[in-house]
Amino acid sequence: MLNPFTHTNLSKNLIIGLMQFKIILEEDEDVGGFIASCPGLPGCFSQGDTVEEAIENIKEAIQACLESLAEDELHNPL
Repeated sequence: MLNPFTHTNLSKNLIIGLMQFKIILEEDEDVGGFIASCPGLPGCFSQGDTVEEAIENIKEAIQACLESLAEDELHNPL
């Protein structure tokens, strides 16, 4: 498979449920593979050996972050 990166970063929008999230994919030159982050959810990171795996993993990380935020709201309402 051809590497889709012309640079070391790729920005992509993901739609999860009814929400859209921007993700950043970066090639990990030290270890190999790809690092994925979601700027809209600080601290939401994942990784994968391929671009496809990194995208699938960040989808799961986003869902886990959203579940955690919802849980926090239930325990700490305003």
